[in-house]
Amino acid sequence: MITSIKLLEANQILAQVLDSERGSEINVKKFCKLAACSRPTFYAHYGSMRQLSAELLLKKLDQHLYFATSDYSNGLKRLLTYMEKDRCFILNLLALIDAEKGKIKGKEFAARFPQKVEWLLRKKTVCYVDAHSLSGDYSIKTLNNAAHIIYAILYEWLAEGLQLSARDVYDRCQLAIEIVEEQTSKKALL
Repeated sequence: MITSIKLLEANQILAQVLDSERGSEINVKKFCKLAACSRPTFYAHYGSMRQLSAELLLKKLDQHLYFATSDYSNGLKRLLTYMEKDRCFILNLLALIDAEKGKIKGKEFAARFPQKVEWLLRKKTVCYVDAHSLSGDYSIKTLNNAAHIIYAILYEWLAEGLQLSARDVYDRCQLAIEIVEEQTSKKALL
């Protein structure tokens, strides 16, 4: 796992580069030149471009998906709005992950990337309901299913290049959002 400080540094470098180039055109050599570091230093800190890109994208999604002080739907809207606004950067990170497909280094991490995104959604959903539940009586299975529905919609949106608006994606997630909110308002059975 890459440290937060190293991810922040990489984010700054990649943000600078990905504004002018496509993600698939960035490689370790170019990154090292911009970061003023050697290849061994890169590999010691980041593992591979694929791992760096996947971890950076996970970190970005995690930062923009929070429900602490608001309802679930507003937290999801925040994430979708961020993804729409930073569309180019996100798609370039995905291109970096895909560009490395033929290479072994970071392959296992990148293969687990979709599962990590789904796990993040599940974890945040359960934490939200746990913090906001009126009775503490909710179904983890139901929450996991709702999070999976949202994940599937997000994954499809990413696969289609974020072509739909955040509002359209939010509308597709509405049933799952209602399921999550229903779990927070369940009353304990006596």
